[in-house]
Amino acid sequence: MPDIPVSPIYLCLVAAFAFVVLPLGILLERPREITRRLRRDLGAEALPEAVFAGFFLLWVVLCAFLFGGLITSLFDLVNELVLTDSADRSETAKVNFRFFLAGIAALTATLGATLAIPVTLFRLRHSQQANETAQNGLIADRLHKAMEALAKDKIVKIDGEEFSDPNIEVRYAALLTLDTLYKEGNPQLTKNSYHDLLRAYLYSNVHVVSRTSVQTGNRRLLRTDVHLALSHISSIPEKPITDLRGITFPDRVMILDLSLGGFRLNVSRMKSCFSQSCHFERVNFRACNWKDSIFSNCTFKHCLFRGNQFLGVKEFKNCVFEGCALRDIDLSAGLPIGVSNEMLLGFYADGSVTLPPDLPRPDHWSDEALDTKEYNKKRDGWRAQSASGT
Repeated sequence: MPDIPVSPIYLCLVAAFAFVVLPLGILLERPREITRRLRRDLGAEALPEAVFAGFFLLWVVLCAFLFGGLITSLFDLVNELVLTDSADRSETAKVNFRFFLAGIAALTATLGATLAIPVTLFRLRHSQQANETAQNGLIADRLHKAMEALAKDKIVKIDGEEFSDPNIEVRYAALLTLDTLYKEGNPQLTKNSYHDLLRAYLYSNVHVVSRTSVQTGNRRLLRTDVHLALSHISSIPEKPITDLRGITFPDRVMILDLSLGGFRLNVSRMKSCFSQSCHFERVNFRACNWKDSIFSNCTFKHCLFRGNQFLGVKEFKNCVFEGCALRDIDLSAGLPIGVSNEMLLGFYADGSVTLPPDLPRPDHWSDEALDTKEYNKKRDGWRAQSASGT
């Protein structure tokens, strides 16, 4: 029989061109765009571009070698079947024939597995994107329902009178859901958006009294959903200063076991309020209305009291002041009830604070009225010295 006119060398060269030269030419023409798309489609964005290109070229060369070896083995098999008479085959040739078949099967399986690598990676990437899309949809649905629940009211009937009242239970659960979504790190609820959401909720609800809230005498307990929102916004790590200036608490409200950190409560109203076992840290109180309010067993750390609202407090009962500051306050008529002369050592003040004539100014207080920059600098220096014990 005549010899086969096509040499396997030609087919190997074609395979090398198809698997090596052509991909290299495409990569060299638009290397960044091609590799960027491949990395994105295969889910390999974490790999550096050079490393990914190296792995890709290694895969291409491996495919070329496997394809060339498969073509060569097929031609050897054809030569064994077609060009050799079966009567002339020796036992060794028959054994080699079986090895040819096994080698071709192994090369075919290996080539198929190698070619399937990018397909598998692409399918995994596609499945991951589909799962992320579905998960984001569920998160968006939970977020939407929680946002709706924050405005829920209910009809309450007391002594035959029906009225609309905030649905505290539903709103409380909605705030817990939002906090869970935020702590899960969902991109739809970032730190800033969560902070702004709670801030807007507080502005809309702090002043609203619930007639179903717990009442002791003529005082009502602060709404539990408002208490929770204040606690959550305080617990946001590395949050910006929460600006709640001008916010109004209901008169004669009871605030129990509340911890506030990083707030600006300038021009806020807490008239006749009763605060017990609360912790205030880095809170600015400026020109607030604290008339007839009582603070019991509260802690004030690094807080600023500016303006004569300090005098409107009815009593500071068993309170602790640590690293606090006074400014623009006239105390010449006397200190508030519960604030002793010794407790002034826990404050910093400048010349804008006036003391009673018979009360000496602490040594670390400035005698001059300072501008804000200089005031903050000297106050922070005093705090650092107090913390180090010098």
